[in-house]
Amino acid sequence: MASAIFGCIRLAPAAAVSTSQEADLVPTDANLLAAYDAFAELADACLTWFDAVNSRRPRATGQIPASRLDIERTTLHVLPIEPLALALGEERLVGSDRTISFSSVRYSTPPGYTGAKVWCR
Repeated sequence: MASAIFGCIRLAPAAAVSTSQEADLVPTDANLLAAYDAFAELADACLTWFDAVNSRRPRATGQIPASRLDIERTTLHVLPIEPLALALGEERLVGSDRTISFSSVRYSTPPGYTGAKVWCR
């Protein structure tokens, strides 16, 4: 599989991390800021590293990832831009007893949904 960087996401919620703790999240011994004059240089270095990693033969599979991806692409299909309706759930009609049937199980619904169509997942 090929690798790509799309962005960074902080794992800890902002409310849980104070300003004094945020400084501890930056590894000072591995800070790449001084090694590159611009972000574009860092991005180029990442692409070079990706090429090196994706062109070597790992022990687990014995196949170069870039070559393996070319083979696997013949069996893959393009995902639709809009998800299929069934992937989002199934429509059910709420009965007069305020319940729906989903996967052979009856579920109750809040008051006011009698006769309405609802989505179930």
